[in-house]
Amino acid sequence: MLQRIVWVTFLFLSMAWAVPGVAQSDAPDEVKTYILKDGSVVKGTLIEEGEDYFRVKTPFGELRVNKADLKKTHLRLSLNDGSTVVGTLVEESAESYVLQTSMGTLTIPKGDVKSFEKNLEGRRPAGSVGGGRGGASEFLPQGGKAREGEGFSHSIEPLIDIFFDPTGYTFEEGDIYVSGLSMGYGLSDDLLMSVNVVKFVGFIGGEFNPNLELKYNVFESRSEGLETFVSVGVRGELFGHLADKRTQYTEDSVFRQDEWNNWCDRRGESRVELGSQTVRRWRESRDGYEDGELEPHDAGRPTSQADCDSRTYSDYEPRQGWRTQLYLASTFSRLMERGGRMSLHLGGIFEMNEVHTDEWSWAERPSFRVYSAFDIDVSRGFKLLGEFFYDPDYAAILREDSPKIGVDFGVMWAYSETLRFLIHLDAPFVGIYWRF
Repeated sequence: MLQRIVWVTFLFLSMAWAVPGVAQSDAPDEVKTYILKDGSVVKGTLIEEGEDYFRVKTPFGELRVNKADLKKTHLRLSLNDGSTVVGTLVEESAESYVLQTSMGTLTIPKGDVKSFEKNLEGRRPAGSVGGGRGGASEFLPQGGKAREGEGFSHSIEPLIDIFFDPTGYTFEEGDIYVSGLSMGYGLSDDLLMSVNVVKFVGFIGGEFNPNLELKYNVFESRSEGLETFVSVGVRGELFGHLADKRTQYTEDSVFRQDEWNNWCDRRGESRVELGSQTVRRWRESRDGYEDGELEPHDAGRPTSQADCDSRTYSDYEPRQGWRTQLYLASTFSRLMERGGRMSLHLGGIFEMNEVHTDEWSWAERPSFRVYSAFDIDVSRGFKLLGEFFYDPDYAAILREDSPKIGVDFGVMWAYSETLRFLIHLDAPFVGIYWRF
């Protein structure tokens, strides 16, 4: 049932992502939007502009819109060349924005806009023309559903990974970024370096585990409503949990009883080791999935020695060693007319590790992951995320009978433009995303 829900969700989002924005009209006459102070929204073709009014042709006939009745809309535009333009929106069409700024009236083609933040009267942003990031405090995400004409930020911080799998995004040169369990640094606008801090200090697995990741953006394309990023990367660690060493034993038991109870006494004196082998790490503390393992015998409440037969059981110890991963990640992100972004992420991870060189060939026991994921801005403060993936080494938390196939959903809350918190269904269940 859960997998059906995931597939339906991905199908719906894929269809929605592929549909162009309704504002991109092919009509010869541009349809313009006028937002009034009383909350009314007028859409139509401009017939005439007077000193204090607009005359607009709408499906309901010609209307006169007084300029004094218009609600002021303030924009902060982030341009592809790194500049930022802040001002009051004078006019918007399918091709451009016209802003009244401190430097005069500027016409900005939409093709030059990387992202935007739109705020209505009473929430005017601070900032200036230039390459800086000033005025962020005026653009803290706000809760609530966006109404017509009140689009929220199109500059919500992009995800460089989703549930700890990489996306196509990198971040800017000099940025310090906490993402999930890792801390990264932008060596350039296209190259980042990161370290999984939790693994490094031994919070996962209890062992000091030096690790490093390098990610490089190899392709980037932006148009008016769509941006595409493709990145490649390499990860490495010295003492990762690669697999489990399973040792099988057999032992006899002796029937015992007293005035209160009967039991089979297994103290280990007769335990005999049958052998050991390395198995995938999702086998830890689980029996009966592969390799013909015998489940431990449970005699219940015995009545005689006949009920205390021998049993075969297994002990597991983690097998640790070096691991190297190569990956390819792509992101396709579309601006939504109501504000925010809808993004699809596709990727694959190829892994070689110490077990492949010592015991298994990669062809015998391949280690890899392929995944498809999405994220969608549902409001100023919340983002919905989901992922579906296949991984031969994956341990399913919610469905132990279906290893290898993983499904994850989560919700991200933005405290500010640069600080967000994530809760999701799979371990480690929480994450933090913070750009300094």
